[in-house]
Amino acid sequence: MNQSLIQKLSIDRTAAACTLLLVGIWLAFFLRLGTPPLFDWDEGAFSEATREMLASGDWISITLNGSPRYDKPVLIHWLQAASVSLLGSNEFAFRLPSALAASAWVMVVYGFGRTFFNHRVGWFAAWMAIASLPVCLIGRAATADAWLNLLLTASMYTALRFHRDEQMRWLYITFAFSALGFLTKGPIAVLVPVAVTLIHCILLRRTGVWLRGVFSPLGILIFAVIAGPWYALRTAEEGRAFIDGFFVLHNVGRFQGPMQGHAGSLLYYVPIVLMAVFPFTAIAIRVFIRFRVYWKDQTSRFLLLWFLFVVSFFSLSGTKLPHYVLYGLPALFLLMARDLESFESYRWVFAPAVVIFGLLFFLPEFLGVATSKINNPLQEALWVGADLSFPVSYRVWFVFVVVLCLSMTFRFWLPARSVALAIGLVLPFTVGFWIVPKVGAIQQQPIKQAATMALQHSWSAAQWDLHLPSFSVYAEQVVRKRPLQPGDVALVLYSKHAGKPGYDVVFKERGIALVRKTGGD
Repeated sequence: MNQSLIQKLSIDRTAAACTLLLVGIWLAFFLRLGTPPLFDWDEGAFSEATREMLASGDWISITLNGSPRYDKPVLIHWLQAASVSLLGSNEFAFRLPSALAASAWVMVVYGFGRTFFNHRVGWFAAWMAIASLPVCLIGRAATADAWLNLLLTASMYTALRFHRDEQMRWLYITFAFSALGFLTKGPIAVLVPVAVTLIHCILLRRTGVWLRGVFSPLGILIFAVIAGPWYALRTAEEGRAFIDGFFVLHNVGRFQGPMQGHAGSLLYYVPIVLMAVFPFTAIAIRVFIRFRVYWKDQTSRFLLLWFLFVVSFFSLSGTKLPHYVLYGLPALFLLMARDLESFESYRWVFAPAVVIFGLLFFLPEFLGVATSKINNPLQEALWVGADLSFPVSYRVWFVFVVVLCLSMTFRFWLPARSVALAIGLVLPFTVGFWIVPKVGAIQQQPIKQAATMALQHSWSAAQWDLHLPSFSVYAEQVVRKRPLQPGDVALVLYSKHAGKPGYDVVFKERGIALVRKTGGD
């Protein structure tokens, strides 16, 4: 076979592999992206802050219902504002930046594996990322996390390129990605690459290289030019309130203690990691078992350090959220992809899948049981009396995949690895096509309907017992906590305000109502 034919076949295989990745990306991140209403609290808060930015024309300050918001920096709001300006104020537009970031993130993982190992490792790692449920959910959420995942992974890639190739351009690109990450979610975008590369260089006895890189004058200048202006302007405008609110409360405070009830033990992330890599959990366990083998290789050791640092840091943090583990998952996916080349025990992929998919077949029944045990007034109002059924196609789908997994568990009548990789798309497809739209209809549709009615009638709204940012987005107005004036409306729990004199119930869906003040109390 001549050289040109070999090159052509290689190009064809690469094109086919990338096409499959694009199909997986569409299924995981774009399928029915705009169908579910915005979820409270996070999606509603991010989207409302963006809506207020567009309405006010102030591209520096971030507000939520008119009050300063210090949770996150500004980049995600700029990106959402650009999307909404082009596509209109709708769920798809608010979520599109995250879906694009998740798509780019998958391709960066592919490039990472291809650069430092080979094409197959890159493709396997990218496919595992697509198959990961947390990655799928974050890629569909109108929040900042998908962009942080992308920029953090890109900065780790360029940092390793710098330490391997010793070319300054990779260092400067690392500073640029870190600066954009700093504009996306703050110090964590800098902490991870700085800490991991430091430990990596200490183990290689190359601390001097690390010091020259971290304190590069041009690199620092690049970082300052990209990230500095917004932080400087926000500090000049709000002074100590911004520093205390953003850096002290929402960064240092999150590490020192649990915020908003998000606490957990030191082992909090162990089950989350194992679930995040489903259905390839057995491959992840094999990586941990073969820890010493991977530690001997410089690149694999860097990936281990990356993953272990993220898990360790957030295990010690007072505030724990499941998606924090995503900041280190690319490293684990790459190690798993290396291991997949020699992996043979595919029954450990199919057998657990049978159990999980079998349980998902009965998801409507599980939701019914869970609904009967709700003790949160808002959730009870939304879920009790809701239609928990799924279409017949949902059950048929899981019968098919369970039968397939069962047959592959006992006998490999198809290429085992190919089927195992294909099974990885079952959960993202199911979540995107059926589960998230269903939960969104139950959880948020009454809120969207009430807000739409307020918008159509040009009613001014105020907060009472419910503070749901998505209501502000759909009503297209700032909704402050204040007494109602005649003609004003408020979103309330029907059980608390039914029959209250001086108020009319103008909308009711399950336990959620929109009341309008008609006269005196």
